[in-house]
Amino acid sequence: MKKYFYLPLCILSLQNATAQINLVPNPSFEDTVYCPTGKNQLNASEHWLNFGNSPDYYNACSNPAFGVPNSNQGFQYAHTGNAYVGAVFFYRSNSPVGPNYREPIGIALTSNLIIGQKYYVSFFAVNAAVNIVSIACDKLGINFYTLPFDSCCPPPLLNTSKLYTDSILIDTLTWIKISGSFIAHSAYQYLCISNFFNDANTDTLSTAPFPSYAYYYIDDVCVSTYSLYNDTWT
Repeated sequence: MKKYFYLPLCILSLQNATAQINLVPNPSFEDTVYCPTGKNQLNASEHWLNFGNSPDYYNACSNPAFGVPNSNQGFQYAHTGNAYVGAVFFYRSNSPVGPNYREPIGIALTSNLIIGQKYYVSFFAVNAAVNIVSIACDKLGINFYTLPFDSCCPPPLLNTSKLYTDSILIDTLTWIKISGSFIAHSAYQYLCISNFFNDANTDTLSTAPFPSYAYYYIDDVCVSTYSLYNDTWT
């Protein structure tokens, strides 16, 4: 009888542990508050926050301009599911928006990071190849903070981040996984995805006749203490 008495408790414990493996709620942007109808509607994706300027949300439930796989930025299936986010990671310095323009996205983690704990982090990205104005760049990355940001006060560009790619991401067809690990030195509460390097420290490649900005789709974000889960969860 004891065997059958404890079995539900074991199942409940395993379910709870699985729920905590990825500290990013809504990691694939599938859970919606409403279907996006225009630009700068990241808040349509549950839990996700605009940490600066105007990142966009794309979902198959939307109109063609912000749908998946068809949108005003080009044709692209989601890495998984039916949704992803799009954001500017670099804008030419002499553009109307000025130098060092970024569109960071953020989210509150399901629990604070533990100081001294090693975490494995990853996300997927693909160049949106925005018609005739596209640029490709490097330095797509993740940082962690104890406080959130917004358009009035975006994250500072300190030319460093917990994870970033040092190669220019040109591919417009295949989702590229950006993955790594770090040891938490603070009880971070928030994750942010952006380019945390200034224009002078960002390498770019023009991929269109009238290059203006580097725009990338982002999907499947993970923060975990389990390296195997981070490698295989999607």
